[in-house]
Amino acid sequence: MRSYNTSRRVSSFSSRTRQVFLPNVDEELDTDGDETAVALQHVATLRRGLLRLKGPPRATRIEKEMGMPLHAHIRSSLHLYKYLLRECERLPEKHRLYYKNHVRQGFQQHIDEDDPERIQQIIIKAVEDAKWVVKKWSVFSAALMEDRQASANTSLLNGVKVWLEKPHVVNARVVGSVVLGRALLTRKEGLSLIAVVEEKTLVVPDPQTVRELEQWRVQDWMNGPLPELLEETVAVLRELVPKGTHQGKLYEVVILEPPFLEVSFVPLQEKREGPVISPRVPYAFHLGTDGAISLTFPFPLCPVSQKWLQEKLLPKLQKWTQEEVTSRPTSLALVDLRKYVQVYERIKTKYASFYVQNWAEHTDPGKHVHEDVGIAAYLISLWKKDGADCTPSFVDLGCGNGLLTHVLTCEGFPGKGVDIRARKSWQLFPSTHLIESAIMPDSTYSEDWLIGNHSDELTPWIPVLAAHSSPTTRFFLMPCCPYAFSGKFQRRHSRKSIYADYLDFLMELCQVWLISKVESQSACILKVCGFDVKQDRLRIPSTKRLALVGIPRPTTAAEQIQRLQRISQFVEGCSHSPKGFHVREPSPVRNCTKIPQNISERILKEVLLQILKHSSVEGDWNTGGQIQLPDLVEGLSSDTLRELKLQHGGLQTLLKNNSHIFICKKGLVSLHQPTPVDRESLDRSSKAYQKWKTRGCFLARFHPNGCPLATESC
Repeated sequence: MRSYNTSRRVSSFSSRTRQVFLPNVDEELDTDGDETAVALQHVATLRRGLLRLKGPPRATRIEKEMGMPLHAHIRSSLHLYKYLLRECERLPEKHRLYYKNHVRQGFQQHIDEDDPERIQQIIIKAVEDAKWVVKKWSVFSAALMEDRQASANTSLLNGVKVWLEKPHVVNARVVGSVVLGRALLTRKEGLSLIAVVEEKTLVVPDPQTVRELEQWRVQDWMNGPLPELLEETVAVLRELVPKGTHQGKLYEVVILEPPFLEVSFVPLQEKREGPVISPRVPYAFHLGTDGAISLTFPFPLCPVSQKWLQEKLLPKLQKWTQEEVTSRPTSLALVDLRKYVQVYERIKTKYASFYVQNWAEHTDPGKHVHEDVGIAAYLISLWKKDGADCTPSFVDLGCGNGLLTHVLTCEGFPGKGVDIRARKSWQLFPSTHLIESAIMPDSTYSEDWLIGNHSDELTPWIPVLAAHSSPTTRFFLMPCCPYAFSGKFQRRHSRKSIYADYLDFLMELCQVWLISKVESQSACILKVCGFDVKQDRLRIPSTKRLALVGIPRPTTAAEQIQRLQRISQFVEGCSHSPKGFHVREPSPVRNCTKIPQNISERILKEVLLQILKHSSVEGDWNTGGQIQLPDLVEGLSSDTLRELKLQHGGLQTLLKNNSHIFICKKGLVSLHQPTPVDRESLDRSSKAYQKWKTRGCFLARFHPNGCPLATESC
């Protein structure tokens, strides 16, 4: 009888088939290398078993020679072939066809094998390996299904969290939501959920809502956010905050049920007339075993609400479940959302419309007015949160157009605005304390709050100024353009955006930990500026909406001295701060509007005389002629040209600034002949009617024939 080295032949066969089998397994299974190699060996053994068996005579001869029966139902190669095909049906559908192809290829090939012992070994080994492969695939499939289901549960929960905490991103009729409480639920003993809801909301639900909630009992109250994976049923009671002056109370009970996550939204609304803010009938989202999200309605729903849920909310929820969860802060997290809406609507009605229509700057009035109104509403809500009678003082550093300072002052908060350059809009706020002055690093302020709204170079200095002013001074900061202590901020980490890196720098400045060694070699951890800094996101028409609110920690006099010393060391040693502090120079005015009046009148008089010399029309009043601008410049004295150069402008700019006297067009200059205006025929709301004479008539003073108009119509 022959003897065969079975292990050696199996090893060589596996090495030949692995080149074809391994890429498909890695692509389909995504298992580790060891498990894949073992599976390959057994599949190779199965295939080789088919290559060794071909007909019934061989099986009968094996039984006679071996004196032992084969497997009860495998007596030939055909039996083994059918058995392996049946075993393939037990594999996952995704991989079933691949294994069947291997079995068929092995059956079509024939390799003569006369050794009954060897054939018996192959049959037994093939059956054992087939059972092992099926069992292994079942374990893989169960684990994969469990992971996918857990992932789907987590994804749906993440999507529900967005709708739970930020409903305004879908529903334009609400500003946001306020979570009033979370509780673990059970269907057994405990406090009735409907009783808790009625107590917390003071709203009596309708009968269908009662039927939805009366089956649940409160098992325990939860603190903090929802867990990532739910193992028990959880109820969340939230209030929807509507936009505008809507006075009704809108509550919802959200019930989340494992294991195949189901989320039910049960509305609680007061009976009232008016537009529908949110669906008034319960609805639910269900996650099926296939990972699909379905929307169900236990009660009839009005067509408008049903269409909105199907076409607006459901697609958004599906999108959120597929997106990666980010840790962006929730907007308006530090204020009472309900009070913020009331304050914002009130001051928007009071100020926005007027200042949009009468905006004096060359900027977009809609954007800047509503931006400052939103910031003012946020600050008022933040300050009122500490107490109804709290009226802190403030100083707005780098106040710009001054509208924010004006609104806060008019709302009863004492304060002032400081900027290095006055703005035209300051004339609209005569009663507001606005100061044109440079701000130095050693400046101190007695006000309670320092405000930095897009303050550019002042941004990193505001926490420092707050720390130097007093141990209790707070700050509100909205970073925009990245500046360090002196000059532009240089990005430190290339993988982050410059704005994100700049925010990290500001947080380090406000509350970074400095480690210094003491005699005991232990780390002495100290704060630089000693502020508790919280981040929030405002809802304003600006791309930079992140705000930093700094609250100082209580300190003793000795700790305050050490605090100021640490700040000085940090500023001096900061890599972003060149030595010395440079105050921003006032922006030069380059439009010839700052020329002294006596010099301006002298230049205009010289131009007038040259134009009158080129007159070609006879009449009682000399209209002059047209003259080329270069010829006009040659006729001016060198002192006159020097004065224009010092004002960063030229003769053409000066003439266009006085368009009521001269016409300067396409390089030609002529005299503007005045025409009478009938004020009675003008619309009283027009700008022409609202114009009034503010200075003496230039032609009446310097034209040889005087002004052609009467005094009352000039």
